[in-house]
Amino acid sequence: MTRFALLSLVIVLAASSALHAQSSFVVPLYISARAEVDTLFLGVNPGNTVGIDDAASFGGFRESMAPPTPPPPFAFDARFVSLPGRLATYPVGLGTGSFKDVRGYVSAAQVDSFKVKIDGDLTESGDVTVTWPAYLKNYATSWTIKPQAGSDWPATDMLTSTSVVIPMGTQKNIIIIKSGALVSDAGSTPSPSSVVLGQNHPNPFSASTALSFTLPTARFAQVDVYNLLGARVATLVSQTLSAGLHRVEFHAANLPAGVYVYRLETPGFTATRRMHIVR
Repeated sequence: MTRFALLSLVIVLAASSALHAQSSFVVPLYISARAEVDTLFLGVNPGNTVGIDDAASFGGFRESMAPPTPPPPFAFDARFVSLPGRLATYPVGLGTGSFKDVRGYVSAAQVDSFKVKIDGDLTESGDVTVTWPAYLKNYATSWTIKPQAGSDWPATDMLTSTSVVIPMGTQKNIIIIKSGALVSDAGSTPSPSSVVLGQNHPNPFSASTALSFTLPTARFAQVDVYNLLGARVATLVSQTLSAGLHRVEFHAANLPAGVYVYRLETPGFTATRRMHIVR
């Protein structure tokens, strides 16, 4: 194994044969090693052939180039690095990579592949975890994550699980296959059917973590963090938000180590989850 392990995540999206344009969407992938986490976004946008370009004519899902990989030694890094499967007419220019890759809709038969390179010292000395949102079911009838080659770890149905751990020392190349695309006459993004509060990631963490939640309709949302004595230590959200996915960062450098609870409250819904700060 080389000093800096290389983890390539190849995601293949196979659209259905439906007559209408595939609904546009962008979904996050959380890729982590120990306390380090990178969030990448991939998706599809009908009517556009969006690429690495800052021109507004390429639509709302514009991408931007990532900065160069830091010189070694560095702990962890994840990014899209290539465009296999994109049509020659698509704008290209990834260069050092991108943290967002949204493909244009060409036909119901198109296949798009997204490749992510992950490297750094932490990928050699520990497990790598890939996490995705439960609302993937809004965009396809089948999502599967498995090794690109071999069987070092089992294939996982992404509709019945929300994460996979790739053990240290195993084959790190991953393929995610999406098939049976859900479509909309209007080409609009399907909304989640209920309020969902996700687990923060990474967890445990030392300085900062991210948590996400989804809303089926626009509504007021409040997210607070409490210690185990019931004292509120932070308010992360307190406002009316649109329907869809929302992600918020929690910075805890000034809090002591221990277990904390974060709570999401919206009209008619309350949910709590635990998080663990380590020092």
